[in-house]
Amino acid sequence: MLGKRYVDEAGAELLVTKPGAGSLSVGATKLALKEVKPLPASD
Repeated sequence: MLGKRYVDEAGAELLVTKPGAGSLSVGATKLALKEVKPLPASD
């Protein structure tokens, strides 16, 4: 996995590639972890 994607209410995404303590926010709005979508199977 390359990193974790975080998203805000407006739909802006942030890709985080290094772990660390704390939380992410834009202004007073905390960013939520975006759900991982499984890749389609290639047969």
